Amino acid sequence: MTETYKAIQWTPFKRAINNYLWVGISTYLVLYTLASFLFTPTISLEIILIRATGTCSFLLLNIILCIGPLCRLNTLFLPLIYNRRHMGMSCFLLAFFHALLMIYTYHLGSDMHPVVSVFTSDSGSTIATAPFQTFGAIALFILFIMAATSHDFWLAHLTPPLWKTLHMLVYIAYALSVAYIVFGILQSEKNIYYTVLLFIGVSIVCILHFTAAIKELVRGYQSKMNSDGDFVETFAVEDIPEKRAKMVQLHGEKVAIFKYDGKISAVSNVCQHENAPLGEGRIIDGLITCPWQGCQYRPENGAAPEPGILKVPTFEVKLLEGKIWVNHKPKLPGTYVEPAIIPNNETVEEPDDEFFIGWEQKVPPVQRRFLYNRLIGIFAFAFTLAILLPFLQKRHEPSFYTYTKEREFEGVFLKSPVPTVLIERPGTVPDNTLPHSQYLLVGKKKSGLDPELMEELDHKIIKFSGSTIFNRNQTMVEVNQKSIEVIGTSSYSSKNVPRLKKIGRFKLSGEIASSKNYFGRINPGYGKFQRASAVRSIAGGIPPVLIVRSEEGVVYEILLCAPEGKPISKQILDNVGIPVRVLGEVYQWGNILIIETTPDRIEKI
Repeated sequence: MTETYKAIQWTPFKRAINNYLWVGISTYLVLYTLASFLFTPTISLEIILIRATGTCSFLLLNIILCIGPLCRLNTLFLPLIYNRRHMGMSCFLLAFFHALLMIYTYHLGSDMHPVVSVFTSDSGSTIATAPFQTFGAIALFILFIMAATSHDFWLAHLTPPLWKTLHMLVYIAYALSVAYIVFGILQSEKNIYYTVLLFIGVSIVCILHFTAAIKELVRGYQSKMNSDGDFVETFAVEDIPEKRAKMVQLHGEKVAIFKYDGKISAVSNVCQHENAPLGEGRIIDGLITCPWQGCQYRPENGAAPEPGILKVPTFEVKLLEGKIWVNHKPKLPGTYVEPAIIPNNETVEEPDDEFFIGWEQKVPPVQRRFLYNRLIGIFAFAFTLAILLPFLQKRHEPSFYTYTKEREFEGVFLKSPVPTVLIERPGTVPDNTLPHSQYLLVGKKKSGLDPELMEELDHKIIKFSGSTIFNRNQTMVEVNQKSIEVIGTSSYSSKNVPRLKKIGRFKLSGEIASSKNYFGRINPGYGKFQRASAVRSIAGGIPPVLIVRSEEGVVYEILLCAPEGKPISKQILDNVGIPVRVLGEVYQWGNILIIETTPDRIEKI
């Protein structure tokens, strides 16, 4: 392939690797989902999918970043280079689906544009308030740019150096992805095993790159050897196999030194098509042949045969006492340089080992077996991880959200201290039991009930429809506000309305969350990951709840309000989703605990 651009068609090997890739991805997602339902059956489906796609995308990104150094350390990995683009596209698609689920679950449904919410819901200088979603959004944008420019069309029109520079941004995307995990999921799932797994993954990527870099430095050690003016001593002639090359770095220049037909020539080691290492190629029909895409160059002048126009820089060479000396100053691309003639050269047979070029139809059996064996190991590790990660998740309290079905309710509406409905219980009720069921009321999506509507409905008997949200302690109704109908006013509302019973003044440590999320809209409905959703929900009028966990493991869910039962929603947004201490008066209101406080009595821990 000598033209500047030529579309590469699908090959059997490429199809096979691509099929294995998507079978592996699909299996990972299925195993993760099933394992999540097995080990944490109360977790919400959207949370499972968020975690499944996120972990799969990050695992694939780790594998992609390992391919480059593995190929430099062992050429048997080279066929994977040609499939790395498809892995990158798959990684982006998984990350994109993960982002869509995040926006749908945590940001959609408030009065703020969901994209704006992504960048504004987290802001702060502490780990608890670090903008992890911003890190993830920037990483996703970089992956999008790389996916959009991955085709050879862009390689040809952007030029290889610019294209290569653009795609080196993958390392920034990787660093941002790690920050997204560290400041996001690791703050919600405080599990040492998650930290260890992340550390192992990052360490493998770093160690492979470091080892490959050391190998490059060893190759470039010759640049510090004997010099004769601009010429630098490199290898002995016999060190280079026939029709092959050895690579060296001279004063920052990567050089491939080829031996062929009794001659020595040196050219730049960087192919102008995809910046592939020409020194890992070989001479075929008198032409240097790139191992990645089969681009060819004449060894004497570094130019592609007609009609190709690709050219690489050339270097002067000379032989002294069996050693190859190379001028470290490159000639302009396409400049003819007289090859050095090897004296008393004996005829050497052509190498009989098979040579794989990325676009060829067949992969040598040795490489095929080698790669398939490694793929089996990678799949085994990935599938184990898909089961292990859900197993390590926190076990959450059971909660339910009947979003697919609405039912009818009728009772007395009370707007403060938090919106509730009192529904009279049928039959005789024991003396120590409330004569009614007390349900919290919220609006659809991330909004509370309309304040003006609540004023009109206060202490009236209403009929409405809605979906129930409940956990072991509380029941909430997501009201269809268009269905509300005032039936009348009853003496029941004055005689049996629960009174606030003061328990005492306390300073409680816990986390402020959205009551709608925590009681069952999403599970888990607390922690750093749900902070954005909680901020938008509380800003929309949904009552905040303080989650307090005692030393004995008992969980108390205490709704927050301002003194005299007034809402306290928008004043406390900076303290949502992080550890806080709240000072206030705690009251029992029917079956609901309430703490009256002010924003200045809430402090971050």
